[in-house]
This record gives sequence, C-alpha cells and structure tokens, in this order.
Amino acid sequence: MGLQKNDPKFLALMDTAQKYLPRFIDSLSKYKARPTYYFLIKSNFNEKDKNEHMWSKPLNYEKGIFTSVFIDSAFILKNIKTGDIVKIDSKKVEDWIIEKYPNKIILGNFSEPYLKEKEK
Repeated sequence: MGLQKNDPKFLALMDTAQKYLPRFIDSLSKYKARPTYYFLIKSNFNEKDKNEHMWSKPLNYEKGIFTSVFIDSAFILKNIKTGDIVKIDSKKVEDWIIEKYPNKIILGNFSEPYLKEKEK
C-alpha cells in the first residue's frame, strides 16, 4: 500500500481514535469478559528501520498500557508472530474496534475505509 509516513488523513484518523480511546477503555473494562464483545487495537510495530501497522486483541489495560495478544500476520517484520503477548502504550494506539454480537455493532475502525481506498 502506498501510505506515506506522515499521511495527513491517516494522522487525522489516528487523532480521532485517540480522542475516543477513553470510550474503548471503559467498554473493555466493563465488557471484556462477555463473549458477545470483541475488542481490537491497531498499533505500529517496529524492527530496526521497518514497521507495520497491525492488530492485537487486548486482554487487560492498566496504567496506560494494554497487554494484548498479537493476532495479525506480519509481512515484513520477523520479530513478532501471531499469538505473541505484546505491551502497547495507549498513546500509540492508532485505531480500535469494538464489535458486539449477534447484531455485529461496530464502534471505532476509523482508518479502515481510508486504507481500503488507498489499496485501489
């Protein structure tokens, strides 16, 4: 995908995700144990001069840090694999998703439509 490092639209969408992150954190603390809720966070993972923006499933949030299970597939990075436990600073969250089943209500996912548009 041809996303520039400081793409202004993507950065604005990240700001939106950060603005509403307290709502995500509140919902995670209230509903994470319920099987009808599914939570995800997107962040940038780095390895030397390479990086990828990928998803993880938060297990816990404490003192500004998400403890999460990495659920994505790295294409460039070699130091992370699906199932790894990762720590993510809440200030580094680029996007988030809350899905509620069975209605599949989705909150967040601010950047996905833009990123899909960029892939065309």
